[in-house]
Amino acid sequence: MDLLVDADILACQYAYVYEVSRGWDAGDDFDIDDAGWAISGFDSAVVRMMSETGTENAILCFTGRDNFRYSILPTYKSNRRGASPGRCFWMCLLNMRGIYGTASQ
Repeated sequence: MDLLVDADILACQYAYVYEVSRGWDAGDDFDIDDAGWAISGFDSAVVRMMSETGTENAILCFTGRDNFRYSILPTYKSNRRGASPGRCFWMCLLNMRGIYGTASQ
């Protein structure tokens, strides 16, 4: 059995907590070294979920360019338009995609 993980929401949770705990705002400088805590938290969460569920593999689902949900419900996430998940989120996401690899299907 494989563990299926909504990787976007997990990355967003760790990035948000990290940015808030550091008190970052839009004018602050930021680089991948700053995202280390969030990346470690993400990794630990995946390992913990695998351990708790007894699975050997995790499938991490990241949002791609095309999201089928918009074709089903055009207003999907319309309340979030214009809102940014934060710079740490994007840095974490890019790093995690590199670590875990990606495949489009």
